[in-house]
Amino acid sequence: MAIFDSPQVLDAAREGLIVEYPAAKSPRYAELLPAFQDKWGPKITMQVIGIGYNPRKIASPPKSWDELWEPKYRGRVGLTALNSQLG
Repeated sequence: MAIFDSPQVLDAAREGLIVEYPAAKSPRYAELLPAFQDKWGPKITMQVIGIGYNPRKIASPPKSWDELWEPKYRGRVGLTALNSQLG
């Protein structure tokens, strides 16, 4: 058994290092929401990313990710690294 992040699962599968999960042998696997079922095994996490802001500093909050690139937000946006697992 191993726990991988999505990119590592794809790499491991491509290298032939893992086999498909035997879902038929797992009596409760079918009870999982389809979003958590995968041929490599059940997905155990889901990540949601949102936009946070301080209402005392920003009166009209951004309503989309695209809005963050408008000039009024220049120097005020912080992002995690693209390869981060946020934790």
